[in-house]
Amino acid sequence: MYIAREQAQVLTVVDSTTTQIVEEIELVQPYDIAVNSKTNKVYITSDRAHLVSVLDGSTNKIISTFQVDDPCGIAVNESTNMVYVTSESQNQVHVIDGLKNNLVTKIDVGKSPRGVISNPETNMVYVTNQLDGTIDVIDGSSNQVVETVSVGNTPRRVVVNPETNIVYVSNHLSNSLSVIDGGKNEVIDTISVEQPFELMINPKTNKVYSTYYGNPTLSIVEDIIRENDASQNYETIFGMIGAGIIAIIIAIIITKKKSQRKEIN
Repeated sequence: MYIAREQAQVLTVVDSTTTQIVEEIELVQPYDIAVNSKTNKVYITSDRAHLVSVLDGSTNKIISTFQVDDPCGIAVNESTNMVYVTSESQNQVHVIDGLKNNLVTKIDVGKSPRGVISNPETNMVYVTNQLDGTIDVIDGSSNQVVETVSVGNTPRRVVVNPETNIVYVSNHLSNSLSVIDGGKNEVIDTISVEQPFELMINPKTNKVYSTYYGNPTLSIVEDIIRENDASQNYETIFGMIGAGIIAIIIAIIITKKKSQRKEIN
């Protein structure tokens, strides 16, 4: 497991079996991380240093670096071994060949791109454009933007469930998640979530996890396996679990006509 400790300027390597720190690697304010489990390569962005570093997971040594202006989000397509890096100031996505360790191309996208994710099943790449309130969809086979989807205000991060081809976007200032059908590139739902920012997804359980730095809340969204008309027949159940400074908000989307609200202290 790899942890980017931006303020400490350290990449921490943790043995996930023993939960012990095995190494700490000095990096200038590491920010985002992507791992290719097939090649055991780790990619780290350092926006202040304008660098993307490539770490060999077998040795925990930096083997290569790339110059990228204000790199932020990073993603790997393990099927194609391509790496995608957003450059916020240049409004571009840099495409890196993970095998050759060279820059393939730069793709122009919307304003202030931040989050990026690749669907290994479809070879589509999704980029959040914070100042446009949009998502750019890039075809990984041609490295061309094929669609731009309007979402909420200040989209920060994006995740995809490859098994369902559903994309989730955190709209920070809209307090919502946009749910996008990856086949149609259309927003099919909007889910209320308090200050969503960082996103993670478990494709097996179809649960989406959202956090925001400075806000002691973890939001867990359990989405359904959507049918063609599911977006027209749903309700939301909200529950809050927790005490003190930590709370968990659970939003469950179900295809029923009744909803209820429950709080557990």
